[in-house]
Order: sequence, then C-alpha cells, then structure tokens
Amino acid sequence: MFAPERMAEVTLFIYEDAIQPVILELARLGTLQIEEEDGAQEDARQVRWMSAAGTYGALERRLRELLEILAIMPDEAAAPDDIDLEQDQQRIAALLDEAERVVIGWRRESDDVLQELERLHFLIEQMRLLAPLDAPVEQLANLHSLYLVVGAIPSANLARIQTALFRIPFVIIPVHTFATRTLVIAATPKSYATILERALHSAFLQPIALPDDATGRPSQVLADLERQRGAAQTRLKELQGQRSQLAGRWGESLGNALHRVQACRVLAETIQRLPVQGNIYVVTGWTPVAQVADTVDAAQKITNGQAIIEVLEPEAERPHVPTQLTNPRILKGFEALVLNFGIPGYQELDPTWIVALSFVLMYGLMFGDVAHGLLLAATGAWLTTRKGGLARLSAVLISAGLSAALFGVFYGTVLGMPLLPALWLRPADSILTVLLTTLAGGIALLNVGFVLFAVAQWRIRNWPRLALDKNGLAGFCLYWALLGGGYAMWRGMLSQRLWFIFVSIAAAILLLREPLLLWLTEGKPKPRETWTEYSVLAFFDLFETVLSFVGNSLSFVRLGAFAVAHEGMSQIVLRMAGLGGGQGWLIIVIGTVFVVAFEGLIVGIQTLRLEYYEFFGRFFRGDGSAFKPMRMPGIGRS
Repeated sequence: MFAPERMAEVTLFIYEDAIQPVILELARLGTLQIEEEDGAQEDARQVRWMSAAGTYGALERRLRELLEILAIMPDEAAAPDDIDLEQDQQRIAALLDEAERVVIGWRRESDDVLQELERLHFLIEQMRLLAPLDAPVEQLANLHSLYLVVGAIPSANLARIQTALFRIPFVIIPVHTFATRTLVIAATPKSYATILERALHSAFLQPIALPDDATGRPSQVLADLERQRGAAQTRLKELQGQRSQLAGRWGESLGNALHRVQACRVLAETIQRLPVQGNIYVVTGWTPVAQVADTVDAAQKITNGQAIIEVLEPEAERPHVPTQLTNPRILKGFEALVLNFGIPGYQELDPTWIVALSFVLMYGLMFGDVAHGLLLAATGAWLTTRKGGLARLSAVLISAGLSAALFGVFYGTVLGMPLLPALWLRPADSILTVLLTTLAGGIALLNVGFVLFAVAQWRIRNWPRLALDKNGLAGFCLYWALLGGGYAMWRGMLSQRLWFIFVSIAAAILLLREPLLLWLTEGKPKPRETWTEYSVLAFFDLFETVLSFVGNSLSFVRLGAFAVAHEGMSQIVLRMAGLGGGQGWLIIVIGTVFVVAFEGLIVGIQTLRLEYYEFFGRFFRGDGSAFKPMRMPGIGRS
C-alpha cells in the first residue's frame, strides 16, 4: 500500500528462431520492461532487424498519409497474431501500391479542382469590383500607347493624387464609390508609367489585375465565371462522394495494415537492441514479482521449454529499478498529484494514501462552506463525464468539495452565512483557535514525514542515514528538543539548563554528521575537507536546518488564515448583494461562482505547496523512473 510493487530482474536466453514470437507474446502480456544494454555488440542480424525497422517505418508513413487523405481514423484493435516480418512487408507493400494508384490519383484531381475554385474566386472578386465599368475587359488589357491602371483608392486621397500628377499628362476617372474607397481608372502615356505607379502607390491604391483570358464587359465575364465556379463546386461534391466510396473500399484493409505495420516496426526495433551471443538472444528486463510466473510460463510455452530463464531480486544499491504504483482507481487523481512532483524511487515509499487524506483535510479546512463545497463536488462529478487530463482530477475535486462541505457543517456556514449551528467554531470569531489548530496539524504532518523517512531507510537497511540524517532520528530529536523542550520550559516543566543540554546534544550530532557517517562506514572519523572548512559548512547547514524546522511548521498557519479569508470573502459578496437591491440575487450567483473558481484554485495551489515543500521535503525525493512494460501498438490494451 505504501511501497511500490516489488520488482524482479528477469533474464531470458532465447534461441534465434523463437525470438520473434517470444517478444510478441511478452508484448501482449505487458509484463516486461526491457533494460537497455550499453555497448551491445552489433552483428549482421542486428543490422537486418534495423533495416526491417526502417522499411516498416516508411510503410507506416505511407499508410498514415493514405488514411489522412481518406479522413479515416483507425481504431485501436489489437495487432494480429500471425505476424511475419518478411511476408507482411511484401503483402503490405503490394496493398499500398494498389491503393496509392487510386487514392493519389483522386487527391490530384481534388487538388486541381480546389486550385481552380481558388482561381475562380479571385477572378470573381476582381470582376465584382470592375462591374461598374462599361468597357470590354480585353480592350482595357491590350492598350498599345497608354499605360492603364484599374484599382480602388481611398476616396480622401483622390484629389491629392490628381494634384501630385499635374506635371505629366494623365487621366483619372472615378467609376464607382464603395464606402470609403473609390474604383478608378488611371491612364498615362507609357513613358510616364513609372511616375504614375509611384504616385498611386503613395496614395494607397489597391490595383486590380485584369484577367488575360476574359472577354466582354465585366458583368458578362462575371456571369461566365460564376457558371464555371458552380461547375467546379459540383465536381468537388462528386469527388467528396468518391472519397467516401474509397474510404469504404480501402478503410478496413488500410487500418488493419497499419496495426500490422506498427507491430512489425516495434518488433524489429525491439529485437534490434537485444544483445546476441552466438544464436541466442539475451532479453533482460524488469517484471513485477506477482507477474514473474506469467512471464516465465509464456516464454517457456513459446519455446517448448527450451528457454533459459534467470530471475533475481533487485539489489538495494541499484537505483534504476523502475517503479510501479499499486493504488486503487479511486486514488488515481491523488497519485497524479504525487507524480506531478516526481516518481517515487523503487526504494522510496509511495505517499499517495497520506496525500489523499492530508490534501482533503487541508482543503476542506481552508474552504469550509456547505454550498461552496457541494458546488465544487458537483464540478468534479461533471468532470467524470469528460475525457482528457482533467477527468483524472475528478475524484480530487469531489473529495475536496465534500470535505469543504463537511467543514462547512463544522463552521455552520452556507454561502458565507451562519445558517447552521456551528458544530465546532466560526473561523472569523475564533481566529487564534483556528491558527493554533492548523499549527498543531502541521506539526503532526511533519512528524509523519519523519516517520516515513525512518521507515524508508529501515527498508533498505541504511542505518547510518536513519540515525544521523537531518530528517532521521537526529533531526527528529533536534526538532522535538526545540519544540517540545521549549514548550515544556515555557510551562515550567523543564529548566533552561536541561533544555539547553538537550538541544546542544541533538545539534552536536547533526554538526558532526559527516565525520560520524565516515566513522560508521569507513572507520575514519575525519571529514573530507579540513576541520575548519567543515565546521563552517556544518554550522550553516545546521542553521538552515533549524530555520527549515521553524519555517515548515509555521507555514501551516496559512491554513487557518485562508479559512478566515474564505469566510471574509463570502461576507463581502453578501454585503455587495445587499447593496444591489433587486439585483442582489445576481450578485450572489456571480460572486459565488467567482469564490468557488478563483479562491478554490488558490486554496488548491496552497494545499499543494504545503504537500510538496513542507511535507515531501522530509522524506521524498521523487527521482524514480516509471515502469514502462514492452507493449506494441494495439497490443496488451485493457
């Protein structure tokens, strides 16, 4: 429950003729994470597998292109059982050649029609602008002596451009006005074309190109272009219908081929990385202890009992053992919060259960209100119907919302109003009690962290660190010498001299931690640096440790502060509603949504901060690696 699933290192020695079916079966089981071998010797067989992986990668790209053209989204059906790398390559290549002849031809025609529609659209827009002209287009486009420009110019610039061109012979004829722009025809002898162009450009003229192949008046050309566009759109609809027919004809076979190609590619890539000794492949990896028997039985069944299999427990000093967490589905949302910080190392403890309990309690304490909590829980229930990453947090929101509603009962508040008798207290009326309660809760959670650190070190038999680390027994003793001893001295139950002795002993152990560790492990009670250097570093390390103890404990006071602030913010919404007269109900609705959304997010961030930086800092590193068993596309899916 609090530890990752136990792993075993499994090594299989498989004859070459059985390696392909063995890897396929292990992929279907999804129980083995293959461990990469550094510096594996490369031979001709591995080169062959590498070549096969490249070939199937190219086939996969071609298949995906065809499926994308046909707008087909292949399902995630399992790969077939009868995979054969050589025969599948030939069959799929032949299928692709035949499909591409049809599908690629269809796409080319579709692209041509789309390009024609784009061209016609551009010409139609031009002709609509030229429609006010009452002159044949071909005559305007084929003038011999004059340089002619047709375009739209801002109406405000029309007089200015005529003034600027007074030195050259020109004519500018306004044809039609569109809102703030005017369609004009500007002409000048060709020898003055550059001057006219420059002047028109400075006046922000938008030129309209005259089509080369159009004849007749613009209105006639426009009608002809509209007919051409209608014919092209009709042809495009016919081609879209053809795509549906092609998808129905080729969709299933191309989808099945994609599953087969993906499996073949991953199979070749996997075998390519395996070391070879003679005609025997060596498969080394990690398997959960509970699934070792399934892994071994599968390999022996495929090889008719000829596989040689070695199963070892992982050594404690091996840090790269993958981690598989075993939390129930209801805690997967809280597990995601833990994994967001880091993956527990194989020798670490999984804090998901404790995070689930502490997160829910802290959130409810800060966000206590019956209505607000139920609204938050309803939001989490709605997320259960959605897909995507947020759906994983639905259980977190539901739990936090119900906790907030429960604390709302303890506080007696509904929408910030004291509508219920408080079973415990009202935060705004008992601020000191709330702050001291949250401080005590924080101290308790930090001590849980000390205990978890001790358990983790005990599991790996790291006795020196268990005794001397700042999060171990030495740090625990200093923490309680400062906290418990200080409280006892304040209450008169302990003298100042005795308190000072307790603190000094615990501090001295931490100051001499490194020499003591070296003495216990290597028999040399001497630091690696000089004693002077070590003393300075050890003093500041001890100083930082004491500050962290104080800071970590006081950080939990923010729980009480947010509980008071939440009630205060709700009261502000109610007062604004009272000033709103007949619209007060609308202010309450908007204010409630704001409080639940904005403050709910802030409270969640603060809760995570306390978990990550105050609690996790006592025992959790999160530098592990996730267990990723070998799976092929479509294989081993649950």
